[in-house]
Amino acid sequence: MSPIVLHPVAVVRSPFKSTADVPGRGAIVEIEVDSRFERELEGVERSSHLIVVGYFHQVGGEGPAAARRWRHGRGQSCGAFATRCPERPTPISMTVGRLLGRDGRTLLVENVDLADGTPVLDLKPYVPGWDSVFSATRRRRVRQAAISDLDLYDFLALDLENHLGADAALAVARTALGAVLLAVKRFGVEPRDPGLGVSVNRCDLTTDALMGLLGATLGSGRVAVQAGGGPVVFRFRAGGRGLELSETMATGASVAAMPGTIAPAFSERALWALESRGVSGG
Repeated sequence: MSPIVLHPVAVVRSPFKSTADVPGRGAIVEIEVDSRFERELEGVERSSHLIVVGYFHQVGGEGPAAARRWRHGRGQSCGAFATRCPERPTPISMTVGRLLGRDGRTLLVENVDLADGTPVLDLKPYVPGWDSVFSATRRRRVRQAAISDLDLYDFLALDLENHLGADAALAVARTALGAVLLAVKRFGVEPRDPGLGVSVNRCDLTTDALMGLLGATLGSGRVAVQAGGGPVVFRFRAGGRGLELSETMATGASVAAMPGTIAPAFSERALWALESRGVSGG
């Protein structure tokens, strides 16, 4: 094939200078659009999220990425087309970020996993319904149950925010997040594992949060609502085992105190402030 020449339309301004330093869930960055394309920003604010197509300018020099296998931590080796690894035959990235604001040619975008100085090849509006596939699944190379509590919490928090928006910061949603984290650790399964199910004595935002975190609908049977009052009670099941989690008075207060929705500060004590006991059955 003939070479293709692309010219950047913008550049990323990030507090992180190296790709290796960028948090897994990305950061808040500024995207400075070239003056030649200022008119192309007209109407960009109509979208809450943007697709940022970037060029991994810090990658290269070790031979064709397609010929390499990539291993991350304890995960299985796989090819470039099976991972989001920056080492690719063509080092192009695609990131969905939330548009926080615009100042002239500068866009403030959240959850962008690109380092400072990354050339941006294109910006596209994220279209709900077209670009979102709620039922999508993927078998990960590194089981989420095997990663650290902090990293798992971060991954789940981003899933929750993508599903609920600003409501993900509410205490009831964060309590559901803490319960799912504990269930994933106890059972050693993925949150979206079709064998993981839960019932809860609430039909409110708690239920919505569980659906988003587990990638399940009420119709799938993986999320169920049971009548009952009092403290929130989660009953998880997986592989013929059960786990009941009852919210304590301290849980709500601790979760509600977590500031913001970006890499929320929390302590293990706050996360694990759920009374847990194993229950038999599925």
